[in-house]
Amino acid sequence: MGGMVALELMRLAPERITQLALIDTNALPDTLGRKMYRLLANLVVGRTRNFRRQAERSLALLVHPNAPDDVRAELVEMSVRVGARAYVRQNRAVLARGDLREVLPGIRAPTSVIVGQDDRMTPVSLSREIHRLTPGSTLHVIPGCGHLPPVEKPEAVAALLSELLQRS
Repeated sequence: MGGMVALELMRLAPERITQLALIDTNALPDTLGRKMYRLLANLVVGRTRNFRRQAERSLALLVHPNAPDDVRAELVEMSVRVGARAYVRQNRAVLARGDLREVLPGIRAPTSVIVGQDDRMTPVSLSREIHRLTPGSTLHVIPGCGHLPPVEKPEAVAALLSELLQRS
């Protein structure tokens, strides 16, 4: 969701952004099927008494199948700490977003588009489109990684962010 927030900031105040990292994000509005999925997920999560189980189930979509057990366990714990209410609010916010592709051609800040090669939530094709529409952007596909590169491959992401910060 951070990339979606960053693109909204680019829409509202592009002059305030000096560098931009778009990590495993999607500039498209949800399809009808995806909207229905989010609404159903909100219903299930809103009624469950065992959010931990829901968080454990979501790991298949979030991380690479070879992600270490400690990464998986920490993601579940983080989800439980944040809670079901935040999950529902986040889904509602994503449901309300428009087409953010219109923002991309106007971006003038150095931009890195970063995606996990095996991201099941926001496939590489979505990042390729963002890269294609964003002038001067760089595209980085991280192998052996799912939807959460900062958690799954923190060293690779840190190196890419350092590289971005060096660009002016």
